[in-house]
Amino acid sequence: MPRRGRRRTKHRTHKEDDDEEKPVTIVSRRGKIGPILKHLVSELRIVLYPNCPLDFKESSKSNLKDLINMANEFEVNNMLFVTCTKNSTYLKAVKLPNGPTISFKILEYTLSSDVRASLKKASRLQPDFKSSPILIMRGVDGLPNNLFKSIFPTLDVSEIKLKKCKRVVLIDNQDDTLQMRHYLIKTRPTGISQSLKKIAKNQIPNLNQFNSVSEWLENSGNASESEGEEATVSDQSSKLSLRLVELGPRMSLKLHKIEEGICGGNVLYHSLIHKDPKAAKEAERILKEKKELKEMRKKIQEENVERKKQQKLARKKSKEPRKRRKLNTEDEEN
Repeated sequence: MPRRGRRRTKHRTHKEDDDEEKPVTIVSRRGKIGPILKHLVSELRIVLYPNCPLDFKESSKSNLKDLINMANEFEVNNMLFVTCTKNSTYLKAVKLPNGPTISFKILEYTLSSDVRASLKKASRLQPDFKSSPILIMRGVDGLPNNLFKSIFPTLDVSEIKLKKCKRVVLIDNQDDTLQMRHYLIKTRPTGISQSLKKIAKNQIPNLNQFNSVSEWLENSGNASESEGEEATVSDQSSKLSLRLVELGPRMSLKLHKIEEGICGGNVLYHSLIHKDPKAAKEAERILKEKKELKEMRKKIQEENVERKKQQKLARKKSKEPRKRRKLNTEDEEN
């Protein structure tokens, strides 16, 4: 009788279908920046992962127009640029394909390595970057609010699963300064005493001062002091406590400028320049005239190119009868 093998188990190889397409964002740099800012760019990509490519290669000589065309071809929703001038550092966010462009001045920033160095148990952190982070904002209004919402995927509170909530990005408006933080979400069951947690971690306590194990359990407390806020799990009757551990990077941003279009339209807001209504209308009129003039020149150029093509075809057709007559005379002579 042949040997009977072990029963085969089926593994799920197909991906779960998403009802909505997740937004795609590219984080890059413009111009020459230092090595620390390059590290900040790579960490911003990790924050937005998996909706942001980690191995995007850029060059200081790359043209903005080529980058925008490439992004539109691959259906990219947003682009973030880190730029540096002699005075300060900026973070530009572009909403594709038609804008607007919002520029933030980076007042302060701290890299993830520095944030984790300040933690006591940073070596034990194993963040899960397979799922997108959750966005929580407070006091952010207008176009910046819409911009940040378009960068992060939308969530349905009624259908969200707690096991998929691994990271959170907090953006808080404090005195017109946006404080951005990136946290890891850790869950643990509530109602477990600190003593049982030590036993679960193979930490054997000293029981010499107790008469029995039950006395030690009663005196050790019923709950841990480090528990966070309780969250009820929808498919279970038990409760879990949520704890946030900062991953980094940290950034302090201040709104600098809002432009129409992609990096060159009408300025809707500027933190340093305040125009009166008449000056704003005059600037808008001049910009509109420049746009109309550009379109007119483009139309004239296209008409000239088409006219030259028609003239070239006409000259080519006029030469064909001459070639035929020449060939006919040569045949008659032969």
